[in-house]
Amino acid sequence: MKARFSTRIAALVASAGLVAGLGACSSNDDSATSADKSEDTIKVVTSTKVWADVADAVTDDEKVAIDPIIASNDIDPHSYEPAATDMAKVEDADILVAGGGHYDAWLTSSLRDAKDKVIISALPQEEGHNHDHDHEGHDHEHDHDHEGHDHDHEGHDHDGHDHDHGDHEGHEHHHDGEANEHVWYDTDAVEETAEQLAEALTKMGAKADTKAVDKEIKDIEEAKSKLKAAKVAQVHPLADDILKDTKIKDITPKGYRQSTLNESEPSASDVNEMLKLIESGELDYLIDSPQTHDQVSQRLVEAAKAKGVKIVDVFESPSTDQSFFDLYKQTLSDMESA
Repeated sequence: MKARFSTRIAALVASAGLVAGLGACSSNDDSATSADKSEDTIKVVTSTKVWADVADAVTDDEKVAIDPIIASNDIDPHSYEPAATDMAKVEDADILVAGGGHYDAWLTSSLRDAKDKVIISALPQEEGHNHDHDHEGHDHEHDHDHEGHDHDHEGHDHDGHDHDHGDHEGHEHHHDGEANEHVWYDTDAVEETAEQLAEALTKMGAKADTKAVDKEIKDIEEAKSKLKAAKVAQVHPLADDILKDTKIKDITPKGYRQSTLNESEPSASDVNEMLKLIESGELDYLIDSPQTHDQVSQRLVEAAKAKGVKIVDVFESPSTDQSFFDLYKQTLSDMESA
């Protein structure tokens, strides 16, 4: 990772605002410099560390500050209610990067008509977010740790920016006709998002390109092409795009899959079908999603362990000390060795 993450972004922004307010009664050169740096900073706020890592690969320009709201993998991103501090970062951002759909609609729903921000979304953003799940996709919401991406900032003036919204209105993301909003494991979506971000940053005067992202995606695609044939089931439908165009066959029972895809609780009969599949010995491994564990998923994991079925963990977001690209490649390695 070319740039470093820090929890000090919010404090720096607040401090810069205070210094600006006291400028009339203070001649402190250091304070004036801090205020100038804050004004010069291009602030990129992302819904998760996934998109922060993509942004980090797109630019290492010191005038760009990248701040993910979710910065770790120790919470369930599907149950988030944004805090005031989160939304303050969103309001202060120049560029917002999200996965889209219902998954992280909280990031952009209040700013869809904002003229002073670029909104980049891998999928079209839905209006708002809620916990009702009788739709064909995910209603995803986030619990967030807060770590920023801290650069020193030189000479960029935000005055006069005419920021366009960069929503990915045309990106289709379906699995056999089903909507799935875990779009960050779709390598095409990642590359397209990186391209939009690089373009936006370049227009704002920052150095940015997609060379590093393209290389990472090439390595990932090569690793995917080497995955051996296997039959798997998913506790949570997170790995659709990882499995796409591989020799791996997902044989998750249809009823169970549809329930989890819709973010609703599987019926007793659907759970029993999954348990029967685990007991059948047909699975080469079970794909688990540790960040979204509930009683049902825990029961399935325990059944798989008791049967001796191998388990491969797939995460919604990387840990604080791992990049998204390294996480993706580690997941592929785990699948290959399962």
